[in-house]
Amino acid sequence: MKKVKLLTTLCLITLSFFISFGTVFGAAATSYTMTFNSKGNYVRTQDAYLPDKTILNLGLSSPQDMYFDEHDMLFIADTNNRRIIKYDPAIASVIQIIEYETIQRPSGVF
Repeated sequence: MKKVKLLTTLCLITLSFFISFGTVFGAAATSYTMTFNSKGNYVRTQDAYLPDKTILNLGLSSPQDMYFDEHDMLFIADTNNRRIIKYDPAIASVIQIIEYETIQRPSGVF
């Protein structure tokens, strides 16, 4: 019986040690959220969001807006390329490129 109590006590001490000194991992912010304080100074504040991933291979030129629809498709107003990109994040692929002569410089999608 003494051995069981001793073994249980040692297990609890060991477990509490690992829980107390365990390493916590978090993603580093790739950008910062800034605001003005009461004195009008520009200061860093709590991050508004942490990006999940960065997509660089879409050939965008001065994108102005983006919008997720009810099917989780991402629409991007690619202003200088005079088009709207429909992107599916689930498969990481462009689904459709929307271009019309009447689209001159799209600056918003909704």
